[in-house]
Amino acid sequence: MKKFSFDYDETLSEYDVQEFAKELIAKGYDVWVVTSRCDDHWPDDKDWSPDISGNRDLYFTVAPLGIPHEKVLFTNGSLKHRKLVEHGFNFHLDNLVEEVEGALRNGIDSALFGYYPDEFEKFIEWKNKF
Repeated sequence: MKKFSFDYDETLSEYDVQEFAKELIAKGYDVWVVTSRCDDHWPDDKDWSPDISGNRDLYFTVAPLGIPHEKVLFTNGSLKHRKLVEHGFNFHLDNLVEEVEGALRNGIDSALFGYYPDEFEKFIEWKNKF
């Protein structure tokens, strides 16, 4: 099964990308989120719940898409290419050029997402491969 990752902020947080994620899941892709955000650290004696986390918006978005919390990876501010390689991703979509370039340098098919006309046209072209 092919593994596909999405950045969250300004990528999977956007409606068009959420629709793309739904299409990929329906086609059988293994869809994850890899974000530069920091994960939530809670003391061992407290129950962890995404309802009280600083990433509530992220979890609120991925739940209806069918992406379980276990498929959300945090880089805690680091570039994503190491996580992408470590977890064997085939594809990655991000809104930051340096993240896309890092993925491409590591052999991961990647594209830039954005709403500027040239970026969006390239995204649509790339998306149509799937």
